[in-house]
Amino acid sequence: MFLPRVFKPFPGLWNGVGTVHMPELYSFCEFGTRVLKVEACEKEVDIQRSLPHATTVQLYMRPASAPTRYTTYFRMEPLNQTAIFFDLMGTCCDWLISLKPVLLSCPAHTSLEPRWPKLQSLAISWREGFFSEIHARFEKGLPAEDIDITHRRVLDRLLEALHIGLDDWDEDVRRRLVQQWHRQQAWPDVIPALQKLRQRGDVFLVVLANGTTRLQLDIAQSSNIPFHMLMSSELLGLTKPDLDIYRKAMDLAKLAPKNCTMLASHLYDLEAAKKVGMRTVYVHRSTEDVGIEIDIEGEQGYVDHYFDGRYESEGAGVPTRDIGFLEVVDSLYD
Repeated sequence: MFLPRVFKPFPGLWNGVGTVHMPELYSFCEFGTRVLKVEACEKEVDIQRSLPHATTVQLYMRPASAPTRYTTYFRMEPLNQTAIFFDLMGTCCDWLISLKPVLLSCPAHTSLEPRWPKLQSLAISWREGFFSEIHARFEKGLPAEDIDITHRRVLDRLLEALHIGLDDWDEDVRRRLVQQWHRQQAWPDVIPALQKLRQRGDVFLVVLANGTTRLQLDIAQSSNIPFHMLMSSELLGLTKPDLDIYRKAMDLAKLAPKNCTMLASHLYDLEAAKKVGMRTVYVHRSTEDVGIEIDIEGEQGYVDHYFDGRYESEGAGVPTRDIGFLEVVDSLYD
């Protein structure tokens, strides 16, 4: 007689574990077992379909070598499912290192010498100008604008201030710069951290960020970050920091605020998320919230957890120590 063992379901079918309640069946796959019936919520379902996480499933089966009268079942208990909602650009992706090759390919100009320090300053001003624009639209109650249009308008304004005309940086140069925001490189700590979280099987990894759905698809593809789901402001019809965008994201995930974390490198994002009851995690990046002093014991008391995600050198490789997202995983999810 075999002793009861923990049953591990097929990957992707259920996220959960069950206990063998009868000893005749040693495991799901051994001895040529075959499924007789699957029942969920008193309704027969197709075993090939994923079942809701909250479903209690009874799986009736028998060893192929045993008579029909021997029946074994597994009860699949729902997991304590949680979700992490991520801001994308700046938080997950190093947009500056991603823009660098295209910036350096642009024609030289006297206003941009010494070359990389001036180009870097231009890029940071571009980023800050973008945030100013979207926050101004939000405060005025205006609908969200296509991120490419906003990026182009801010870029043109900055170049005009530097006396860089279309004869210097033509339409093609400016178009390539705007499109480069769609091709991003992950910070070195992001992918290994999210791979660890995916292995747990009880944490949804969801992007919740301003911008278009196409932007998020392009970034997810170019960065290879293993998210489960992308939620753009365009898709949800709302813009951060509108409190309703966080509520809608949680509602779509069918999770209570206590089971949801907002992880971002922007304080305004976490301040809003905290107001709707989400846990807030701030990962400090060198390119974000530039010039702001972080004080989670005082003015930024809405930040539940602070982690340093700044690298000592530009373009750093895989971190040799826990930093940023890796420290988040080790501290909050181990």
